[in-house]
Amino acid sequence: MYKRQEQTRASALLRLSAAIAVAAGDSDAQGWVEPIKDGTVWIRLAYPEDAEAVAAMHGRCSERTLYLRYVSAGDWHEIQMRRLSGGHSGATLVAFGSEGTVIGLGNVFPERPDDSVSAEIAVLVEDQYQGHGVGTALLRRQLHVAERMGFTEVVAVVLAENGGMRRMLERTGLSWTTTIEDGSATMRANLHDSDPLARLGAHG
Repeated sequence: MYKRQEQTRASALLRLSAAIAVAAGDSDAQGWVEPIKDGTVWIRLAYPEDAEAVAAMHGRCSERTLYLRYVSAGDWHEIQMRRLSGGHSGATLVAFGSEGTVIGLGNVFPERPDDSVSAEIAVLVEDQYQGHGVGTALLRRQLHVAERMGFTEVVAVVLAENGGMRRMLERTGLSWTTTIEDGSATMRANLHDSDPLARLGAHG
């Protein structure tokens, strides 16, 4: 009961912040509609009550997809539920498909506690929507949110075998430096190395 009350309170604060941002003319407050192959996807900041839909999306993902994102397919629940609960200095983005279900998830969190310089980013897209541009749309908005939050550097820790994610990062136009150790690739880039409008594209 206490946990549900805390989630409700955190959600109310997020919605109040969004309402204030809308009133102040912040066009990002309601999220973004992004073009993908064969349609569009709606991306917005996650609320605590999105937890059930996020869990359902993970349940539809294959073990391979979860492994590439978390290394261990069973590690996602504690990580994402904690991040959706509020009271942190990062941001989680959710992507909704045409049927209104969550089909993608993007995290933007300080690389280390209280880090105001480097943000770690990560993306997860449900299997049947991979290859449709959902991950690319999420990544563009994650970089945008990271800049809005004041970070100047982004870092992504990706399994070295995850060539798809590495190529997607490289297509952002940022200058990445990559270090590979124990099967993982740590990729870092300065957010100021390229024009943010160019990264967001015509639909930014």
